[in-house]
Amino acid sequence: MTRVREIVLIVLTAAIILFAAQNVTAVDVVFLAWQFAIPVALIALVPLLAGLVAGAAGAAVLIRRRRRRAEQEPEAEEALEAELEGEAVAEDAAKAANTGA
Repeated sequence: MTRVREIVLIVLTAAIILFAAQNVTAVDVVFLAWQFAIPVALIALVPLLAGLVAGAAGAAVLIRRRRRRAEQEPEAEEALEAELEGEAVAEDAAKAANTGA
């Protein structure tokens, strides 16, 4: 699977480089009170890079949360097992008291 991912990343990178190389013509951009000329490729690549950074940041947050849960889960599992074992002992004692054994 990692080999396929590498190939896809190489192809996408080549396509982005080709796109940037073919779209170097400057265009006038007007935003609020500002007006400036920038290449078309830059207009397309800046939001792409911003999205990549935002996606990577979001993925990093999710990975960190999952790691914390995985670290805390064995402790929670042990506590739950102890609690369930305690309830099972209490239920056995109640059944024994009800049956007179």
